[in-house]
Amino acid sequence: MPETSGKPTAFSWKSTSPPCRVVLLICKAAGIYQDNFATRDPSKLSTHELQPSVTNNSTFVLSLELQPGIYHFLFEIYIDENNTEGHLSSSTMYDKTWLASGREVNYVEVNCSSWALHRKTNQRISPDTEEKPDQGTGDTVALVDDEETPCLCHCVVL
Repeated sequence: MPETSGKPTAFSWKSTSPPCRVVLLICKAAGIYQDNFATRDPSKLSTHELQPSVTNNSTFVLSLELQPGIYHFLFEIYIDENNTEGHLSSSTMYDKTWLASGREVNYVEVNCSSWALHRKTNQRISPDTEEKPDQGTGDTVALVDDEETPCLCHCVVL
Protein backbone atom coordinates (compact mmCIF):
# COMPACT_ATOMS: atom_id res chain seq x y z
CA MET A 1 0.00 0.00 0.00
CA PRO A 2 1.47 3.42 -0.92
CA GLU A 3 2.74 5.42 2.02
CA THR A 4 1.62 9.01 2.50
CA SER A 5 3.52 12.15 3.53
CA GLY A 6 5.50 12.29 0.31
CA LYS A 7 5.32 14.20 -2.97
CA PRO A 8 1.89 15.54 -4.05
CA THR A 9 0.80 13.74 -7.22
CA ALA A 10 -2.40 14.60 -9.10
CA PHE A 11 -4.69 12.09 -10.79
CA SER A 12 -7.70 12.82 -12.98
CA TRP A 13 -10.27 10.98 -15.07
CA LYS A 14 -12.18 12.69 -17.86
CA SER A 15 -15.12 11.03 -19.57
CA THR A 16 -17.38 11.93 -22.49
CA SER A 17 -20.38 10.83 -20.42
CA PRO A 18 -20.25 11.57 -16.70
CA PRO A 19 -19.65 8.43 -14.63
CA CYS A 20 -21.33 8.15 -11.26
CA ARG A 21 -18.13 7.29 -9.39
CA VAL A 22 -14.38 6.95 -10.12
CA VAL A 23 -11.95 5.09 -7.83
CA LEU A 24 -8.15 5.04 -8.15
CA LEU A 25 -6.46 1.69 -7.41
CA ILE A 26 -2.73 2.19 -6.84
CA CYS A 27 0.25 0.14 -5.66
CA LYS A 28 4.05 0.30 -5.65
CA ALA A 29 5.36 -1.35 -8.81
CA ALA A 30 6.79 -4.73 -7.81
CA GLY A 31 7.56 -6.25 -11.21
CA ILE A 32 5.67 -7.47 -14.23
CA TYR A 33 4.77 -10.83 -12.67
CA GLN A 34 2.83 -9.36 -9.76
CA ASP A 35 -0.74 -8.36 -10.66
CA ASN A 36 -2.06 -6.73 -7.48
CA PHE A 37 -5.18 -5.65 -9.37
CA ALA A 38 -6.26 -9.30 -9.79
CA THR A 39 -5.88 -10.19 -6.10
CA ARG A 40 -6.88 -6.79 -4.70
CA ASP A 41 -4.79 -7.50 -1.61
CA PRO A 42 -5.39 -4.44 0.63
CA SER A 43 -1.89 -4.73 2.10
CA LYS A 44 -0.43 -4.01 -1.37
CA LEU A 45 -3.16 -2.07 -3.17
CA SER A 46 -4.92 1.04 -1.92
CA THR A 47 -8.10 2.62 -3.21
CA HIS A 48 -8.98 6.31 -3.26
CA GLU A 49 -12.17 7.89 -4.54
CA LEU A 50 -11.78 10.78 -6.98
CA GLN A 51 -14.00 13.82 -6.47
CA PRO A 52 -15.93 15.66 -9.21
CA SER A 53 -14.15 18.76 -10.45
CA VAL A 54 -15.79 22.06 -9.56
CA THR A 55 -15.36 23.26 -13.16
CA ASN A 56 -16.45 20.20 -15.16
CA ASN A 57 -18.87 17.46 -14.09
CA SER A 58 -17.26 14.85 -16.37
CA THR A 59 -13.82 15.28 -14.78
CA PHE A 60 -12.89 13.62 -11.49
CA VAL A 61 -9.73 14.61 -9.59
CA LEU A 62 -7.57 13.50 -6.68
CA SER A 63 -4.24 14.55 -5.18
CA LEU A 64 -2.20 12.02 -3.18
CA GLU A 65 1.08 12.38 -1.36
CA LEU A 66 3.30 9.50 -2.51
CA GLN A 67 6.76 8.42 -1.42
CA PRO A 68 9.40 8.41 -4.18
CA GLY A 69 9.18 5.33 -6.38
CA ILE A 70 7.28 3.87 -9.32
CA TYR A 71 3.57 3.16 -8.95
CA HIS A 72 1.12 1.14 -11.06
CA PHE A 73 -2.47 2.33 -11.08
CA LEU A 74 -5.86 1.82 -12.71
CA PHE A 75 -9.19 3.59 -12.49
CA GLU A 76 -12.37 1.74 -11.54
CA ILE A 77 -15.29 3.39 -13.30
CA TYR A 78 -18.86 3.01 -12.04
CA ILE A 79 -21.55 4.07 -14.49
CA ASP A 80 -24.67 2.82 -12.68
CA GLU A 81 -26.27 4.89 -9.95
CA ASN A 82 -26.04 2.02 -7.43
CA ASN A 83 -22.22 1.89 -7.83
CA THR A 84 -22.36 -1.91 -8.13
CA GLU A 85 -20.75 -2.62 -11.50
CA GLY A 86 -17.33 -1.02 -11.78
CA HIS A 87 -14.85 -1.84 -14.53
CA LEU A 88 -11.08 -1.34 -14.43
CA SER A 89 -9.60 0.94 -17.04
CA SER A 90 -6.27 2.55 -17.81
CA SER A 91 -6.16 6.16 -18.99
CA THR A 92 -4.66 7.60 -22.16
CA MET A 93 -3.54 10.63 -20.10
CA TYR A 94 -0.76 8.65 -18.38
CA ASP A 95 2.12 6.40 -19.41
CA LYS A 96 1.22 2.72 -19.80
CA THR A 97 2.94 -0.61 -19.38
CA TRP A 98 1.82 -4.23 -19.44
CA LEU A 99 2.06 -6.87 -16.74
CA ALA A 100 2.93 -10.52 -17.55
CA SER A 101 -0.77 -11.36 -17.05
CA GLY A 102 -1.53 -9.18 -20.09
CA ARG A 103 -3.13 -6.43 -18.01
CA GLU A 104 -2.46 -2.90 -19.24
CA VAL A 105 -1.75 -0.49 -16.36
CA ASN A 106 -0.80 3.16 -16.01
CA TYR A 107 2.35 4.07 -14.14
CA VAL A 108 3.89 7.16 -12.62
CA GLU A 109 7.37 7.75 -11.26
CA VAL A 110 7.57 9.99 -8.21
CA ASN A 111 11.11 11.41 -8.14
CA CYS A 112 13.10 12.11 -5.01
CA SER A 113 14.98 15.12 -6.41
CA SER A 114 14.27 18.63 -5.18
CA TRP A 115 10.93 20.10 -6.19
CA ALA A 116 10.11 23.67 -7.16
CA LEU A 117 6.89 25.60 -7.40
CA HIS A 118 5.63 26.02 -10.94
CA ARG A 119 3.00 28.60 -11.80
CA LYS A 120 0.50 28.61 -14.65
CA THR A 121 2.78 31.08 -16.44
CA ASN A 122 5.53 28.40 -16.57
CA GLN A 123 7.74 30.61 -14.41
CA ARG A 124 9.97 28.51 -12.20
CA ILE A 125 10.82 29.46 -8.66
CA SER A 126 14.12 28.31 -7.22
CA PRO A 127 13.79 25.78 -4.38
CA ASP A 128 16.08 28.08 -2.34
CA THR A 129 13.80 31.12 -2.53
CA GLU A 130 11.54 32.26 0.27
CA GLU A 131 8.93 33.36 -2.27
CA LYS A 132 5.55 31.71 -1.84
CA PRO A 133 2.63 31.75 -4.26
CA ASP A 134 0.17 34.59 -3.74
CA GLN A 135 -3.06 33.00 -2.52
CA GLY A 136 -5.12 35.88 -3.92
CA THR A 137 -3.86 35.90 -7.53
CA GLY A 138 -5.75 32.85 -8.76
CA ASP A 139 -2.53 31.31 -10.08
CA THR A 140 -2.71 27.55 -10.48
CA VAL A 141 0.25 26.17 -8.56
CA ALA A 142 1.53 22.64 -9.11
CA LEU A 143 4.57 20.86 -7.79
CA VAL A 144 6.99 19.77 -10.50
CA ASP A 145 10.48 18.37 -10.60
CA ASP A 146 13.69 20.26 -11.36
CA GLU A 147 14.59 21.91 -14.70
CA GLU A 148 15.74 18.67 -16.38
CA THR A 149 12.59 16.66 -15.71
CA PRO A 150 9.10 17.46 -17.03
CA CYS A 151 6.02 17.53 -14.84
CA LEU A 152 4.88 13.96 -14.16
CA CYS A 153 1.27 14.73 -13.33
CA HIS A 154 -1.79 15.83 -15.26
CA CYS A 155 -2.38 19.17 -13.54
CA VAL A 156 -5.99 20.25 -13.10
CA VAL A 157 -7.76 23.11 -11.33
CA LEU A 158 -9.36 21.68 -8.20
